[in-house]
Amino acid sequence: MSQGYIAFNLTAASRQAVLKSFPPKFEEVRADHVTFAFGVPADTILPASVPVEVVAYVCDSSLEALIVSVNGATTRPDGSVFHLTLSRSAGRKSLESNALAQNKSLWQSVVALRLDGAVALNWSD
Repeated sequence: MSQGYIAFNLTAASRQAVLKSFPPKFEEVRADHVTFAFGVPADTILPASVPVEVVAYVCDSSLEALIVSVNGATTRPDGSVFHLTLSRSAGRKSLESNALAQNKSLWQSVVALRLDGAVALNWSD
């Protein structure tokens, strides 16, 4: 069964800027959206566009993500961290970026990079 999630989908130009600023280390490159909320119904009212920017980088041996601030905050309403999965090795899932992003001791500060995109309702299986 599909589940809806509210996401900030990056524009192609913004995705390219991310990939140029943070060259991916692993073979499966993502860098396409920031999840705002997961498990939402189809009739969910989308939030207004908000400023989104990269503020930190986090990586383990086979997964990397960028910590982002949304309207100045890095913590989502559900307590998890706003992030953008950058790349992963085969066998890893983007979902695992949630746990990686929670470990603030791994955060490496970066020069802020503003992201352009649009808020949308996406679907996953």
